[in-house]
Amino acid sequence: MWQVNTDRCAWRQIRDRVVVLDLTGSVYFELNPAATAVWPRLVAGADRADLVSALCREATGPDGRARVGAQIDDFVLELDRAGLLRDGSPTGRRE
Repeated sequence: MWQVNTDRCAWRQIRDRVVVLDLTGSVYFELNPAATAVWPRLVAGADRADLVSALCREATGPDGRARVGAQIDDFVLELDRAGLLRDGSPTGRRE
């Protein structure tokens, strides 16, 4: 389960993007549309399968799901490196 550390950051959706402010480091991030689509799920707490399903259509084949899964892994790793995930969030864990 991955979850954003909401004690460490503030965020706001502006049109089709989410802007995240790291309250500790005073750094902000603008999320692309795919990251914006999964951000609310990460705030609530989600696993890899939830995030991949949020971005894939039912007809998406295995290759497409694998590409999306790799992108999710990269995004979550970036969040973890920035310190924006709760302690205990499994970094790079593939489910």
